[in-house]
Amino acid sequence: MFRLKKAFTLIELLVVIAIIGVIATVSVIALSSARAKARDARRAGDMKQVQTALELFFNDKNRYPTAEEFASGSIFSTSTYGTSTYMQIIPSAPTPVDGSCTSGQNTFSYQQTENGNSYTVSFCLGNTTGTLDSGPKCLTPAGIMDVDCSSLAMFALLYGGPGNQTSASVDQTSDGGYIISGASYASDPNGNMYLLKVDSNGIESWHQEIGGAGYQEAGVVQQTTDGGYIIVGIDDATGSDSNVYLVKTDSSGNVTWDQSIGGTNSQDAYSVDQTADGGYIIAGNTDVHDNDVYLVKTDISGNVTWEQNIGGVGYQTGSFVQQAADGGYIISGLSDANDWDVYLVKTDSSGNVTWEQNIGGADVQSGRAVQQTTDGGYIITGSTNANDGDVYLVKTDSSGNVTWEQSIGGTNSQDAYSVDQTADGGYIIAGQTHVTDSDFYLVKTDSAGVLTWAQTEIALGNIDFASIQQTSDGGYIISGSSDVNDNDIYLMKTDQLGNYQ
Repeated sequence: MFRLKKAFTLIELLVVIAIIGVIATVSVIALSSARAKARDARRAGDMKQVQTALELFFNDKNRYPTAEEFASGSIFSTSTYGTSTYMQIIPSAPTPVDGSCTSGQNTFSYQQTENGNSYTVSFCLGNTTGTLDSGPKCLTPAGIMDVDCSSLAMFALLYGGPGNQTSASVDQTSDGGYIISGASYASDPNGNMYLLKVDSNGIESWHQEIGGAGYQEAGVVQQTTDGGYIIVGIDDATGSDSNVYLVKTDSSGNVTWDQSIGGTNSQDAYSVDQTADGGYIIAGNTDVHDNDVYLVKTDISGNVTWEQNIGGVGYQTGSFVQQAADGGYIISGLSDANDWDVYLVKTDSSGNVTWEQNIGGADVQSGRAVQQTTDGGYIITGSTNANDGDVYLVKTDSSGNVTWEQSIGGTNSQDAYSVDQTADGGYIIAGQTHVTDSDFYLVKTDSAGVLTWAQTEIALGNIDFASIQQTSDGGYIISGSSDVNDNDIYLMKTDQLGNYQ
């Protein structure tokens, strides 16, 4: 006896069709996602192959190809040993575009830079691929960067006018431009503070001379949380003794307020940092004893909250100050307590000394700049007179105990003025070398202070001082002074390898 099988009801049939539709949709979405990821993987892989071919080209010709050579469809060069082809067919960006990339960004656009010493290739990833985030990317000799190639501005420019202008400090601003502080002797032969604002391409936006009777000179400048600027320096308008000069401006460099800070002795200052409470911490020197570190805390209007003289027997200076993560302050300088050593001081939030360290050896060592590192320790740079003169780089733990130290240089004299921890955990140092006259000396190290690369940037005239900061595009901004036209401010923007135009 046979049983009749029950057929699908209409509702059951509709449910089955719906399930098949969902499965089909999910499959299409999964397939589409897989294809998009495959296109991104191909884009990143193609860039690695292009980079290899370009490096082989550079080894052959001692330059990278021009845009016209790259546009020929293959990467080849002719040397004394014959013709070499390093990439027979340059790949094209796969289509369609993915993610938020536009069709204009989804092109492998090549540009030779630095007169053939560097290049950029722009492309775009629709999704996170390996360690790379989605969005516009830029291939350079150092690898793939998470930035748009158009943001990699590079320049070397002079600024100034009648009289002398000098630079002491540079800071990247929130609009992508730069603020530079220094001194000018154009309006007053005694000297005024000089403040210069430029855009991301180095084009001047405005400049201001700040000061009055006597002599004023700027040290560090920093953009403040309200978009204006804080500048600290020296003022000797009161007579033979000098005072700390603290100036707050608006975003156009117009003075909001200024303060002359000091007492019966001479006080001067070179470094300022806006603190978490909106006020400011200032470090410099006072001649109260032989010479002590002078540490001053002000409120948001520049009124003194407290001041401390820090030191002991002999001579101590304060070159740089930064608020630490615990609310206290770290100061670097110089001490003659044990011959001449780096002087590193940590205070609490009221300026009371928590600990102090003299760092160095048999030679003379100086500490000009300090920065708290991501591991809670500190990086200090300066100079040592070992080997005629080298860059001195010291890493300490959170208590100022030396983790490692490096002496970096060559046959010529080198010294350093500024250090910045970089996004990769290493360090960038700027100073001077005396290969020709006096030139910028840039040093990049890894997180252990081992040299990654060093660049001697042959500048116009003699260079004095160097302030450096890693910029938002992964490159570096360096300011100094050049004597090519009396004295001018010299500003250099480099890529991530220290190359510039």
